[in-house]
Amino acid sequence: MVKPGVSKWEEIRSKGKAQYVIKYGMLLWGLPIGIASAGLARVFDQDFSLEGFFSPELMFEMVSRALFFMIVAGPIFGWVMWKVYENKYERR
Repeated sequence: MVKPGVSKWEEIRSKGKAQYVIKYGMLLWGLPIGIASAGLARVFDQDFSLEGFFSPELMFEMVSRALFFMIVAGPIFGWVMWKVYENKYERR
């Protein structure tokens, strides 16, 4: 009997590691984490005000954090998660 999730992983892994890292690491993890971290950093800033929440400075910070997390941290996260799921798949 096939465990739940095994067929889903087989479908994902058939598309390759590169596509997994780009989709799940960079786009679905790195980009949202970058945007959220910039927003949360602004909320917890001591000089927080709603008027300045969407200021050009915050937009620049959001874009730069999103790019950092997407380009640098996203591939690392995607590669690590690929290894985790591959190890689980191979041990089944």
